[in-house]
Amino acid sequence: MVRRGVLFGAILLALPLAVGCQREIPYGQVEGVVTLDGKPLPDTEVVFLPDPDKKTFGKHSHAFTDKDGRFKIANDMGREGGSVGFHRVVVNDLLRPKKEDVARVRIPDETKGGGGLAGVIAPPTAASNPNERKGRFSEDYEDVLKTPFRDIEVKTGSQTIDLPLKSKLP
Repeated sequence: MVRRGVLFGAILLALPLAVGCQREIPYGQVEGVVTLDGKPLPDTEVVFLPDPDKKTFGKHSHAFTDKDGRFKIANDMGREGGSVGFHRVVVNDLLRPKKEDVARVRIPDETKGGGGLAGVIAPPTAASNPNERKGRFSEDYEDVLKTPFRDIEVKTGSQTIDLPLKSKLP
């Protein structure tokens, strides 16, 4: 009976060590420049999504471009870089109106000199039509299923991965 207790205690003590010994996913440091038709593109979010179809796992990593289009990715826990392996990369236009922004155009309150009814939502117009969400580049870059940036490989160590966008995709 004592042996069983000692054995059980030893297992309980070893369990945290075994959990702590799990292999950590290797990361590679990634920086680059986002360009649109050859010119640096500020005000975008770059997101590296590990592709499980290519046996790449781990957390997604992201960054925001600066005024010169430069970025350096990190995960949400603050770890710099991205998991080693293949990724799909999406680029989000931070200046593109969101669907909810263009869909909810309110007529100004007449008590404030606007001449309309307070709180009434205007009917869709060409300017407020959610299907008319004009951005600087195709929404395909923002869609994980449509992005042309597939099979982007992150390797161990430091690397530069530039993302050249075109204003019109073929």
